[in-house]
Amino acid sequence: MPEISVIVPVYNTAKYLEPCLRSIATQTFGNFEVIVIDDGSTDESLSIAQTFADSDTRFKVISQKNSGPSCARNTGLEKATGKWISFVDSDDIAAPNMLHDLLFAAKACKTKVACGKTQTFKGELHHGDILPTGRTRPRSITAAKALERSLYQRKFPDYSLWNKIFKADLWSNRKLREGTYFEDLISVTSIYKEIDKVALVNKTLYYYRKHPESALANQGGKQTAVLLDICEELCKNVNQKTTPLDKKSADHILKAAENSLLSAGFSILMRTPDTEEFADYRNRAWRWINEYRMQCLFDRKSRFRNKIAAICSFGGKEFLDRMMKRFG
Repeated sequence: MPEISVIVPVYNTAKYLEPCLRSIATQTFGNFEVIVIDDGSTDESLSIAQTFADSDTRFKVISQKNSGPSCARNTGLEKATGKWISFVDSDDIAAPNMLHDLLFAAKACKTKVACGKTQTFKGELHHGDILPTGRTRPRSITAAKALERSLYQRKFPDYSLWNKIFKADLWSNRKLREGTYFEDLISVTSIYKEIDKVALVNKTLYYYRKHPESALANQGGKQTAVLLDICEELCKNVNQKTTPLDKKSADHILKAAENSLLSAGFSILMRTPDTEEFADYRNRAWRWINEYRMQCLFDRKSRFRNKIAAICSFGGKEFLDRMMKRFG
């Protein structure tokens, strides 16, 4: 049985897939399987993935009709046999020691989730350009603090699926929500609510590629609008206090969730057109902005860009709309 199952959903990323899979194949930790799910690609992605499977028995390729990244990841979860689960997007690159360091951190801290830092890049970056880093002593924080930081979008730890390792049993009765965007926000925050602590590795282990063909870069208005629904759902779930937290932690998490809803409101106004189709989303976004902007201004944990947008909102909806679209 492999120690780790690495799940890689693929859809038309032939331009970036080889360095991604090569960065996994050459990990310093070798006891893993890679489950590549080709989600109906129409380019050379499937052929590239199959080349790796033909030369390395740790690679398994599954081909399915195009159903979206969440469905592809769920297929990978169904086929995974490892004790631990890790996710890598097919246009990104894993540091050579990512799996080793995350597994070491999880075991050393006796946690079910370990997280490393992420670095964003543009242009060319190959796995050979990244050298293994020396050992860094991991530390752990409470899952409540990890959830709070992720909702404030403090970067480390975050709510992304990649840059982490998860104990496989966390996924035994859990699936990613299909047919939507921002599925990580739902799944990872729910996992944080179920565990005691999260291990942190204070070095870059995952390289996230920004490029014009990526799913996030090509979000249309409808995909962006979904974020508001998800953040409203998160606030509702946190407010119900379904997790056994002390009152102080629960209050902090609720405040962080409200801050994420405020951020979503700003994103809706910036990324959706002022048309009848999006009128309900834009009106709801404006309502949440009015409700939480003062709280944001006096919250030291809120991001600076949120505070600037909150100040602009006092000039009215049209003024904020212009400023968001102009300066983003």
